[in-house]
Formats: sequence, C-alpha cells, structure tokens
Amino acid sequence: MKRYYNTKGSAERIRQLRKRSHITQSMLAEQANISVDTVKRLERGNEGSVNVLLAIADVYDVSLDYLVGCEDAADKYQKNETLTV
Repeated sequence: MKRYYNTKGSAERIRQLRKRSHITQSMLAEQANISVDTVKRLERGNEGSVNVLLAIADVYDVSLDYLVGCEDAADKYQKNETLTV
C-alpha cells in the first residue's frame, strides 16, 4: 500500500481536532510552539514540515500517519493495544 501526504485531508483533521478541543488557532500555535501563520497555512491545505506536524500530533496525542491522512484511527496506540518495551 502506497501512502502519501494528503494535505487537504490533513488540513481538515487539524481543523477538526482544534475545534473539538475548543481552542483557537493562536492557542494551538502556542501549544505546538509554532507561529499562528503556520497553523493558518496548514488549515488551508498547505504542506507543513515534519517537525511542525509532529508538534501538532503531540498536542493532540495522535499519530503522524493519522494527521497526514494515512490512517483513520486517531489514537496512535489503538491499532497496537499491547506495546512491548
């Protein structure tokens, strides 16, 4: 299965996660330590760097694959309930 960065899907997911959390773009930017302009660009469907996307994924505790539209499960541990250390 070939995966790709779905920028439009990612934009929608970021927007949905932000709205479900009842926070503004400015609040997300502060929590992810990125600029508000970066959040706005991402929500418009522009590509983001891996570091920026990882920061947002960490804020919402979701996987990077979920955030960029490669998987449907929001919980990054949902598919592998048992983790071995």
